[in-house]
Amino acid sequence: LGAVLSSVIPKATWSKWQSESQARELKIYAQEQDIQRLLPFLFDLSVTTLTELEDLDLSRLRDKLHLARQPPLSTDEEASLSREEIRGFRQTVVDSCKSWSERVRASPAEGHVLFLSHYKLEAGTEAALLRTELVALMRED
Repeated sequence: LGAVLSSVIPKATWSKWQSESQARELKIYAQEQDIQRLLPFLFDLSVTTLTELEDLDLSRLRDKLHLARQPPLSTDEEASLSREEIRGFRQTVVDSCKSWSERVRASPAEGHVLFLSHYKLEAGTEAALLRTELVALMRED
């Protein structure tokens, strides 16, 4: 699906869409982990995706917070920034997509097989995650 879409969508638009989707994924993660206060500092460190967050040297974030006279990272914030926690979030999303796709496969005649929302910005993360799952399903078929 991604290969097909990227071949018909102009490259600049495709790249922008992917970037927006990945940034939205980070924002959703921050909201779920209650670390939204850190987003401006993460963006200042050029961290805009979960992959970049996984690779972040936390000492750089601690320095930014200190220079901005912000409270240091709490124990909960430190835990939320761990690779294990980020990977767990990703796995939960993937599992949700798999569960959905298994339900659709079990009873495809009961409804739509695929719904594409016209709310691109609001559904960007979900679309990117579904894309990954759909590509895997198409490879299986």
